Amino acid sequence: MENNKNELDELVMMDKPSSNAEDGEEVLCHCNCEFTREGFTQQNLLMGIKTFIGLFVLVALAVGFGIYELVTGRLLWGLFFTIFGALYPAIYFLFLKLSIEKNFKMFESTLKGSIYSFEFRTKTIGVTFKSNDGNVRGSVIRYSQIYRVVENKNFFFIFVDATHSYIVEKAKFLETDGIEKVRQILKDYKVKFDQHKVK
Repeated sequence: MENNKNELDELVMMDKPSSNAEDGEEVLCHCNCEFTREGFTQQNLLMGIKTFIGLFVLVALAVGFGIYELVTGRLLWGLFFTIFGALYPAIYFLFLKLSIEKNFKMFESTLKGSIYSFEFRTKTIGVTFKSNDGNVRGSVIRYSQIYRVVENKNFFFIFVDATHSYIVEKAKFLETDGIEKVRQILKDYKVKFDQHKVK
């Protein structure tokens, strides 16, 4: 418990003007998160799956056209489009996995050891980034500015637009009721909130 208090003291010292609370705001909970492979991978899979769903119509059309070509006796084009449509999901996710791994290695070199500190409040979320070279930057997110939030077993992903999100690791909350407080404030502000395989 003493370690958590020291982390909280450091967070308060880091929390510089751009992430200060507004007048009358109550602080609900805090979370200090490091850059991890698991969080980065799950964040990118979320966006990759969303892109794939958008391309699903193309896959269905390819398979349908391939079957039509086979039925009408055009075997070459029929086989091509049917095989393409059937294999496309596997090919897509293979390239997605390779892309995530490549990007992780690129980001790891600059973000390893950095800390994102989140202070969830009644009106805003204060975000403080402390890089591995000691530089500190702060920002504020209003709940009304949040594009959507996705929660799974281990993380909250707070999207500020369709492709950019903050990764909040649930195990790193300094308060035991932090997760429930975040869920409640998101519901209070009617933020678009999806829960996937939450335990």
